Amino acid sequence: MTRHSMLMAGSAALALAAFVTTPARAQEQSAQVVALEEIVVTAQRREQNLQQTPVAVTAFTASELEKIQVTKMVDLSNRAPNLILSNASASPATVRPFMRGAGQNDNTIPTGEQSVGFYVDDIYQARANGLNLEFFDIERIEILRGPQGTLYGRNTAVGAIKVVSKVPDGSTYGKFEASYGRYETYTVRGTAGFGLVEDKLSASLSAMYSDADGDRFNTTLNRKVNARKFGGVRGVLHYTPTDNLDVVFRLFWTKDDNEHNSVAPSDPVTGLPLTGSLFRTRVPFVPFGLTKQAGFSTKVTYDINEDWSLSYIAGHLNLTDQSDADVSGGVPGPGGAFISAFRIRTGFNNHQTSNELQLTGSAMDGKLDLTAGVFYFKETNTNILTNTLFGGASINTSGADLVTNNYAAFGQITYHVTDQLGLTVGGRISEDKKKADFRIASVRPPSPTATVIREDEFKEFTPKFGVDYQATDDMLLFVSASKGFKAGGYNGRGNTPLVINIPFNEEIVWTYEAGIKTEFADNRVRVNAGYFYNDFSDLQLQAFLNAPGVPPGTVVTSNSGTAKVDGLEVELTAAATENLTLNAALATMWGKYKKVDPTSDVARNNATDIPTTPKFQASFGFDWAVPVPDVDGTVVFGGNFMHRASYYPGLVQNTNNLTPAIDLVDAYVGWEHEDGHFSINLAGKNLLNEKYQFTTLFIAGFINGKYPAERLGWRLSAKYTY
Repeated sequence: MTRHSMLMAGSAALALAAFVTTPARAQEQSAQVVALEEIVVTAQRREQNLQQTPVAVTAFTASELEKIQVTKMVDLSNRAPNLILSNASASPATVRPFMRGAGQNDNTIPTGEQSVGFYVDDIYQARANGLNLEFFDIERIEILRGPQGTLYGRNTAVGAIKVVSKVPDGSTYGKFEASYGRYETYTVRGTAGFGLVEDKLSASLSAMYSDADGDRFNTTLNRKVNARKFGGVRGVLHYTPTDNLDVVFRLFWTKDDNEHNSVAPSDPVTGLPLTGSLFRTRVPFVPFGLTKQAGFSTKVTYDINEDWSLSYIAGHLNLTDQSDADVSGGVPGPGGAFISAFRIRTGFNNHQTSNELQLTGSAMDGKLDLTAGVFYFKETNTNILTNTLFGGASINTSGADLVTNNYAAFGQITYHVTDQLGLTVGGRISEDKKKADFRIASVRPPSPTATVIREDEFKEFTPKFGVDYQATDDMLLFVSASKGFKAGGYNGRGNTPLVINIPFNEEIVWTYEAGIKTEFADNRVRVNAGYFYNDFSDLQLQAFLNAPGVPPGTVVTSNSGTAKVDGLEVELTAAATENLTLNAALATMWGKYKKVDPTSDVARNNATDIPTTPKFQASFGFDWAVPVPDVDGTVVFGGNFMHRASYYPGLVQNTNNLTPAIDLVDAYVGWEHEDGHFSINLAGKNLLNEKYQFTTLFIAGFINGKYPAERLGWRLSAKYTY
């Protein structure tokens, strides 16, 4: 951490501490200040006050998301402790999540599994492709840290992210926004809700479209690249035929048409971009990406009586993804012309269906809370992958048909020993049945097609134990021990029967956690803090495999051994005055390999750090509203400073591949009309114009490509609500 960053973070912490620890000031302002907004979350599959939920949760309401400039999934990166979200190396439509020291680097093909579960309106999203959706009609987002294997299941080894869209309630409302930003970025979005049958049936319709010009330059083609167009629509019906029956049906469609993330070729010794800038590439073609999603979901809730309810949650998603990208940035070829050293073409069709039956309720006069259910999930994939090396000197292709069936039964009970003390025990039994049919061939040099057919089963039991103690009305203490897992699978980029025919096992993590949630100063100050210890076994890590008989560019996932990651997480929010809100966060992570498989990629690369585990992160922000009668409204200001330490994104760990420490500043200024209907806003991101890569693809003697993170940007928007 730089001296400058330490001073800024320390000053922010001292300012907040001065406010929090000055009772006289708090008492003096109490008559003028409103309490912090109560936040309701469903982290435990039932509605609870955030401050009374014994889980590490960061939640954002719709208004908060607007203030902190979260318009798409990756914007949540660094907005919660120990959470890093980025695009996949090439695709801006795909999200690569890491939380508390675990994630998945190679997640653009359907054999990759996640460590962080994604849920949209309670529907599990198995593929990272298309998850970087642009947000609209969002009610809130919940970021759950720690294993969620009991109530949520597979691939929530270190946490889950839940996106909850707004449900129409019969009232008439609407919100429409248009914006223009740097790099010719145009966005329009709108949502409208209305009643159809009084007290029985209501509906909403939301849509958006965004068109962004390229913010990077291709020196070979002499043109801008990296353009992206995104559009989507969602319709919601809310039916309440009786007082105890509630039905919500959603229908959605999205399309992401982009030129992928361009990559800058870099010097293998110095690591500096050979084009002079991270934002310049020299690939001899324009990369291409197209991701489409369409589907529906429904939730039917029947209240059996005042204490018990039965819910049926179902969803279906069709996902298609096509991609043609270079990961080298362009290298000199014969005659001096630049060629693609590593061109990857992919295409897959994915179908996901999930069904869940869930019972929730209380018994023994409220002393016992129960959540239990059964779950079934099916996913089918057809995938085609073509790797072209050195402009066509070598071409290999592979195809795969994959089917996954997941069956689960789960239950969690909390027994309230007293009004203050609660004991929780839960468990989930999960079974993955996977079938795969791989076909591999080499076009140049030619070779016959090889086939690998596999059927594998992966079973896991994921328990949870917890104790929570409501020390006062405003202070909750809790400890827990929980188990999570990431599903086992296949090496879809194996390129040879030998590699593909060796599946990897589940990744297991036991997490031990202690936390405190408290509010004080008349509920104007909220502090949530905790310590976690992750104990990993069969840690799944990805790396390029350089071995005799294996084509260059072969990516392999292997179980590397055992490791531990522990850290502190602190979040603070304070209503300093009626119009000024302050927030701060601090997070640490310390990772260490405990026992390494000598044949693993960790040993082969002599890696010392667990990938994407920065040791320190801190942030400080504010939101300030100033009523100005002369302009018939309120002027609003806001800003956020964030420092994050450096880290290695992968297992090749040298100076060239280090993601550097960064200091990011975002800010906004706006005006809201006094009637609350009209507002304008000017927002800026990365105002210090930090230029850094979020990841590097490195194969010794082959490629060294750096993928730049977003640079300075601004957006001017106008919004009308009714």
